[in-house]
Amino acid sequence: MDDNAVTVNGTRIAFDGPNPRSRIATELSGKPKIAGENVPLVAQRNAKAARVAIAVAALKDAKASGVVVRTQKRDNATGELPVGWVDAPVACSAVAMIAKDVSISVWTVGGVVARRFAKGMAGPDLTLGSDAFRKGASTCDSPMAYVAGDEGIQWGLVFDLALAAKEGGEGGAFRAQKFGLVLDPPVPGRKVTPL
Repeated sequence: MDDNAVTVNGTRIAFDGPNPRSRIATELSGKPKIAGENVPLVAQRNAKAARVAIAVAALKDAKASGVVVRTQKRDNATGELPVGWVDAPVACSAVAMIAKDVSISVWTVGGVVARRFAKGMAGPDLTLGSDAFRKGASTCDSPMAYVAGDEGIQWGLVFDLALAAKEGGEGGAFRAQKFGLVLDPPVPGRKVTPL
């Protein structure tokens, strides 16, 4: 997928137009290796984070059990991010969001005062933001941690933040097995309703 459309078996479904989530889910329904499967999704770095969340929500609607989002990392290697969903998220699950001003906020799904990390020299401060995200995830016994990007934020930045938290060494073990996405950009510090 790119910022304009999702391609399913050669059929391109544009995000422009009415209800892209429903149109993508309809195209996916009944296709082999979707229902009950962990489905791969190749997302371009420049796709908007909100549009990646729409594509993942459509896969959930099509009864996929999870998604593995594959995206090019900053070093040009391909990275994988396991994405899933649960019926009732644990209130202490960590949430990290990149805002329009490229600052990073970290808080819990249940809502607490968010920690904010201002923009770094060349984009989001992934070092401080991912450390706080990892610490938040290490203090909660939850299988999920959640990431989001404000409107206009590219998926590549959100992907980098999630991988930095998952693969980084400081701040304790990253307990979450999968990442969850949020359709509507959350308000830092407030309760979050993930997919």
